[in-house]
Amino acid sequence: MLKKLKKINFYRKPIQWVVVVSLIVMLIRPFFNKEYVADIEAYCPFGGMQSLLSFLINGTLACSMSTMQIGMGLALVLAVIIFSKLFCSFICPLGIFSEWLGKYGQKFKVRYTFKGLADRLLRVFKYALLFLTFYFTITSSELFCKKFDPYFAFFSGFSSEIDPTYAFVAIFILFAGAFFIRQAWCKYFCPLGAVTNIFAYAIILAPLTLIYIALVWFTPLAFSWIVLLFILCVAAFILEAFSMKLMVLPFFNVTRTADTCTSCSKCDKACPMGIKVSETVAVKHIDCHMCGDCVNVCPEKETLNINKKNKLRWLAPTATVLLFVLTLFFASRVELPTITEFWGSEAEIEKAEVYSIDGLKSIKCYGSSMSFALHLRSIKGIVGVKTYVVRHGAKIYFSPDVISRDEVGEAIFTPAQNLVTYPFGFDTNIAQWDVKIDRYFDEFDADYMLSIMEHTKGIYAYKISYGEPAPASFFFNPDSIKPEGIKQAIEQKFIKLFDGETFYDQELEFVVKDFIPTFKTIKGTTFYKTFFPEFDYKFNKFESYTESEIAIISVSIDEKPGPELNDKLMYLMSHVSADKAIVRLTTEYTPLGIELYVCYLKDKSTQDKVMMMVLSPKLKILYEDGVSEEVPNNINFVLR
Repeated sequence: MLKKLKKINFYRKPIQWVVVVSLIVMLIRPFFNKEYVADIEAYCPFGGMQSLLSFLINGTLACSMSTMQIGMGLALVLAVIIFSKLFCSFICPLGIFSEWLGKYGQKFKVRYTFKGLADRLLRVFKYALLFLTFYFTITSSELFCKKFDPYFAFFSGFSSEIDPTYAFVAIFILFAGAFFIRQAWCKYFCPLGAVTNIFAYAIILAPLTLIYIALVWFTPLAFSWIVLLFILCVAAFILEAFSMKLMVLPFFNVTRTADTCTSCSKCDKACPMGIKVSETVAVKHIDCHMCGDCVNVCPEKETLNINKKNKLRWLAPTATVLLFVLTLFFASRVELPTITEFWGSEAEIEKAEVYSIDGLKSIKCYGSSMSFALHLRSIKGIVGVKTYVVRHGAKIYFSPDVISRDEVGEAIFTPAQNLVTYPFGFDTNIAQWDVKIDRYFDEFDADYMLSIMEHTKGIYAYKISYGEPAPASFFFNPDSIKPEGIKQAIEQKFIKLFDGETFYDQELEFVVKDFIPTFKTIKGTTFYKTFFPEFDYKFNKFESYTESEIAIISVSIDEKPGPELNDKLMYLMSHVSADKAIVRLTTEYTPLGIELYVCYLKDKSTQDKVMMMVLSPKLKILYEDGVSEEVPNNINFVLR
C-alpha cells in the first residue's frame, strides 16, 4: 500500500522557496559574475524600523538604511495590524531556516516544545534584546543589530561590523534552538518578533504612547524616548506572558468550525509554532503568523478557514506579495536623507541655493556622512547639507553671494597627482594622454584610481584636477600600453582591495568621456618638472646682489627626484647658508640627470671653498628653535 503524500501548502511554500533561492543566488553569483555585489540589507524591515525611529528622534537615518528598508518596516507593521505576522511567516530567512531545520529535529524525536511557565518567562529575552538594540542604534545612529544578527553575520562573511562573540552566540542559539527547541529563535530571542507583538497589542499600547506624548508636549515633564521604549517593551512582555493571546488585532484569524471537526489533531502537528489549533474556535495565540499550514492539512471541508471563509486562503500570501510591491513603489518615489545638518543662520538658509551631486564614495553611512558635513562646515559660504547613502549623494546648501557653485564643487573635490613608477631616464620619451573622467570626485575615488594605475603595466604617473567631468593626464610608456588599454583599466567595474583583514571587490563607476586615442610625447625632463618642481631656494639677501657679483658652480646628482631628495637638499641648504657668501641653491633637470647649481659671492669666497661646503660629509643643521645638529650628507654627487 502506497504511503499517502503529505499536502504541500502551495499558498506559502513557493514564496518561501523564492526567498531561499534568491539567497542562494546571492551567495553563488559572485563566483560567476565578478561585477555583482549583493546588498544583503536591501529588504531588512528591522533595520528600517530602527532607522525610522532614529530619523524621528535624531533627524538622521541609522547606518546605510534607506527608504526601501523603512518601507519594509512600515509594510510589516501594516501587515501585523490587519493580517498577521506575514513577514515571519513567508519571508524571514531565519524563520524559514528555523522551521525547516526543526522538522529534522522532530523527525529524530529530539525537538522539545517548552510549555507553561518556562515558555512564558523565556519570552523576556527578545524584549530585552529589542530594548538594547533600539537604544544603542538610536544613540549612535549605527545599527546595533549588525553586531549579533545571524543572517547578517553569515551573508556578510563576518564583516568588520560583526562582533564575533555576539554573532557566534546568536548563531548557536539559532541552530541549536531550531533543532532541539521548537522555534526557539522566533519565540524567545528575535527582537523583530518582539516588535511585531508590540504592534499586535496596538489597541492597548497605543493609548500608553499617546499618554507619553501628551506628557512630553503639554507638561514640564521631559521624559526621554528611552522611557517610552522601556514601557512598551515591559507592557508587551506582560501581555504576552500572561495572556499569550492577541486582542482585537489583527482583523483576520484562522477559525475552526467545531461541528465538522473530527479532532484528528493534524492541524496541531502541522503548526510550526506548536499551537493547539484543534482546541480553539479562533486562533488568537500570540505566536500565530497566519502561515495557513493548519488550514492546508485539515481533511474536513469548511472546518478550518480564514474568518470562517474558505475562499480567503489566498489572503495572507497575496497580501505579502502586494505589500512588497507597494514597498518597491514607495521606495522609488520617496527619499529620506541620512543626515540633515544646517549651521547657517535662518536668513542664509532661506536664501541658499542647492548643489546636488551623486556618486560620492565617501558617503557610505551615518558616520561618513557626519565626517563629510564636518568638512563642509570649514568652507565659508556653505550653510548646510543633506546626504543620501543609497545613491552616495548629497545636497549642499550654499550662499551664492559668498561662494559660487563651481567653488562648492572644487571645495569638496579631491585632486590627484601621483607618481606610479619612475621612467628609465631623463631623456626617455614619455607619452602623455589628456582625457576627461566622469564619476570621479572624492578621496575614495582618488584611492581607487591610484590602485587601478598601480596595477596597470606601463603607467608612469597621472594627475587629475577639478572639473565635471574631471580633466586628467596620464603619462605612460607607449611601448607597453596605449590609450585604449588605459581607458579599459579606468572603466573596469571592480577592483580588488584589502581592508587590513580580507580582500574584497570594490565597485567602480569611472567613465572616460569623449575618448580620443591620440597622445603626445614629452621628454623625461618635462615629465619630472610636472611632478617634482625643481629645487630653488634663495637666502642670505640674494636679491640685494647684482648678477655681476655672483658666481655659479655646478655639480651633478645621481638620484631620483622626489620628496626624499628634497629633504636632503633642505639639509644642504641649511648647512651652506651658514656661509654668508653662499646665496642660492637651485636644481635643473637635464637629459643627463639632475644638475645642482650653487650661487656665491665672487669677492667673499672661492670655488674650492664653496665646493668643500657642498661636498662636506657632515652637514650642520640649524632648526627654527635654535637647536642644531649634524647629519650625514647623503646626496649622491657625481663629479663630471
